[in-house]
Amino acid sequence: MKKLTLILTGAFIIGGTSMMAFAGDDVREASIPAANLTTATEPTEIKNGNEDNGASQISKEEAASIALSMLDGKVEEVELDREDGILIYEVEIEYRGNDYDFDIDAQTGEVLKIDDDLLKTPLTDSVSVSVDEAVNLVKEQFPDGEIDDIELEVKNSRFVYEIEVEVFDEDGDVYVDAETGEIVKIDSDLKKVLNKISAKTEETNSSVSAASSESVSDESGRSAESSDNSDSGERISAQQAGEIALNHIGKGYIDDIELEKKKGTLLYEVEIEFGDDDAEVYIDAFTGEVVYVDYD
Repeated sequence: MKKLTLILTGAFIIGGTSMMAFAGDDVREASIPAANLTTATEPTEIKNGNEDNGASQISKEEAASIALSMLDGKVEEVELDREDGILIYEVEIEYRGNDYDFDIDAQTGEVLKIDDDLLKTPLTDSVSVSVDEAVNLVKEQFPDGEIDDIELEVKNSRFVYEIEVEVFDEDGDVYVDAETGEIVKIDSDLKKVLNKISAKTEETNSSVSAASSESVSDESGRSAESSDNSDSGERISAQQAGEIALNHIGKGYIDDIELEKKKGTLLYEVEIEFGDDDAEVYIDAFTGEVVYVDYD
């Protein structure tokens, strides 16, 4: 994980200077216009608590330089504050008509957070995972979900995609690390959906196992393999029947699979749930053909 930290070198000159900075592996030179910085003699304001005596601390000007090295805009405001026991600089940068709020560690110079959508800035070139890749990762978790919004931000010192998802009448945000592709957080409402899907999957796997192991006899006592439709070949598995049913419906998840005989034909009855609706897909247990679908 890349740390968004600026290393300041050499003397700081108010009248306009250039400073070497690195954010991750990228090295760049940031030109700091004097008009954007407060004077060195201006007292530092702390909104909550007193300044730590004796602790190494960067100046307001250095905090502004760090923000400007990432977004070459205009400094609107710099304030010293304390959040969760950490002394930080809050730097507001105006860039192409949008305001971006930086939280910068006042001791280390590390960029802890940037609010507002960075997809509208050149910082999109600083990440390894593309928007499409991040969306695909979320869709793997929520194949029936709809993507409502995507933003790139910095949270906890790393670039993350904040992706708003709506699935089964629930919506929430999924956070994807823009460097590693790791899903670092899922909102609680969406976790409920995942838990429901997981429970249904476990139940289905149990049904699949039972359906695959059982031997179904017809009315004359013959086994299922010698039933009326057995001439079509070897019986498909319950898992294969589930996949056929899902492909036929095109969405949803398997709620239940049963093996039964109807009118002399051995069928898999696969129940698919999608949203508030469900469908029962009947599949020939030997040919894999979808015989009919009953929508509830």
